[in-house]
Amino acid sequence: GTLSGSGTSYTATFIPSANITTTATFNVAAGSFTDAAGNPNTASNTISITVDTVAPTITISSDKTALKSGETATLTFTLSEGASDFIASDITVTGGTLGTLSGFGNSYTATFTPTNNSTTPATINVAASTFTDGAGNTNTASNTISITVDTAAPTVTITSDRSTLRSGQTATLTFTLSEATFDFIASDIVTTGGTLGTLSGSGTSYTATFTPINNRTTPASINVLANTFTDGAGNPNTASNTISITVDTAAPTITITSDKTALRIGETATITFTLSEGASDFIASDITVTGGTLGTLSGSGVSYTATFTPTNNSTTPASFNVAAATFTDPAG
Repeated sequence: GTLSGSGTSYTATFIPSANITTTATFNVAAGSFTDAAGNPNTASNTISITVDTVAPTITISSDKTALKSGETATLTFTLSEGASDFIASDITVTGGTLGTLSGFGNSYTATFTPTNNSTTPATINVAASTFTDGAGNTNTASNTISITVDTAAPTVTITSDRSTLRSGQTATLTFTLSEATFDFIASDIVTTGGTLGTLSGSGTSYTATFTPINNRTTPASINVLANTFTDGAGNPNTASNTISITVDTAAPTITITSDKTALRIGETATITFTLSEGASDFIASDITVTGGTLGTLSGSGVSYTATFTPTNNSTTPASFNVAAATFTDPAG
């Protein structure tokens, strides 16, 4: 800079060149000025100043560009020159957490763990002026690396178009996934109390027909266990809801008994009809009678009676029966 002073003492400010590590030197050559008598000067001494105006740089790299649930990435931080004050808090991380920073000099590593249940990309960078080199120069900003993150486990929700089933009926089950998958198959579905037809669909929506077991009154259940299929990133699913369908595929039965096995003129028999379960539509016309007439049918629920009067002047045996499909139980 400007040379100031007079007589025998002068000063000036020296500013080193930017971004160099070359040693600076200063000297005054002989014969470059004179004293009052006109004598030229002798050469001065030469002084040297060590110069380091190069800001340290830092480059970040990762062994993985995408992470799913349960995975981690190893991050490497490479400095252009050694630093003794580069620490974990110098690193800015979004979308996850950084483990212990290890290393020394110009090479460091740390393990990055992504945030659970996230699909937001992670970023890692080091801001400028967070650490210094041996000369005390502060660093320039690093590159910013981005890691694709998908730690969100896919979900599956099951619905049915029917909550109750009787004999001959089926239900359409719908399986709705939170995200597309290519490996969701029928064997992933746990079914009790019936059978599942062909699973059709793709992406996030599938359907199948459920047929209940015959002659059963135990509720059916359908669910999908955890870890049976994966999303595009390879994350395994969480367990589905469990749906329950009321099932009654047991056909009601009816048994007929008589208090008498033989009748003569003037006698009648009390016929009892015992059902396996209650019915509201069992009526006299459901009964086939030969060899006589049946009086009023009385009773309700599972027990009915009627009086049988044989045909006059007959020796033909009488018979009673109820054909199939003449009445129904409460399930229909």
